[in-house]
Amino acid sequence: IERDGSQTVMSLVGGTPPAAMVQTLRAVLSGNLQELESLYRASALGSIERWTLHLEPRSADTAIREVRLSGKGGMVDEIEVVERGGDKTVTTLSR
Repeated sequence: IERDGSQTVMSLVGGTPPAAMVQTLRAVLSGNLQELESLYRASALGSIERWTLHLEPRSADTAIREVRLSGKGGMVDEIEVVERGGDKTVTTLSR
């Protein structure tokens, strides 16, 4: 991540929150239901105009407690990753 001239390097492997966000977003955007179901128990709320996808990891060995994606139509506009320790990362996507 580069911001204001400084760089931060994050691991995108294992059960880290950034890795979970990347892995989840890849599976959702590619429409890979098989991968999502292997990693999470999923439930959806809302309608095509405004929806939320709630994902709970199947494995207790991950640092992630839950992932929530929300959006409109076929577009994801927010990703919320809640860690088991209670920390939360919210990423807002804009077009």
